[in-house]
Amino acid sequence: MKKAVLLAVSACLVFGVAACSSQGDKKASYVPVSPASTASTAKVKETKDVREKVWNQFSEERKAGLVGWQSAKVSTTILPNGSVGVDPSYGGKEVYVVDFSKKEAAEPDNTVAYVDKETMKVVGFVLSM
Repeated sequence: MKKAVLLAVSACLVFGVAACSSQGDKKASYVPVSPASTASTAKVKETKDVREKVWNQFSEERKAGLVGWQSAKVSTTILPNGSVGVDPSYGGKEVYVVDFSKKEAAEPDNTVAYVDKETMKVVGFVLSM
C-alpha cells in the first residue's frame, strides 16, 4: 500500500514539475524587442557584411599583407570631388570607408578602401599612415 501511495505522489510531482516548466519556457521565450535595438543589430550586421564583402574583392597579394577583415574598421564619409585613387564619379557621394590594418608595422601602415554603399563594390583605395 505504501508503495502505491508513494508511486502516485511521485507521479503527481513529476507531472506537476513538467507542466510548470513548459509554461515557464513559453513565458521566458517572449522578449519584446524595440525597433531601435533591431535597427542597431541590423547596422552591426551590415558593417560586418561590408568588411567581408570588401575583403572578398581583394587580390590574394593584397590580403597577404593585411590582418584580416574581422578587425577592419568601418565608417562613412562624403568623398570630395577630385579625390586621388578613387573613381571620379563618386565625388560628393557618401561611401563606406573600410580601414584594414597591416600585419607588420610599416609605412604606410593601413589600406583604406572606399566602398559604394549600395553595390558594396570598392571604388578606390588609399594607403594611410
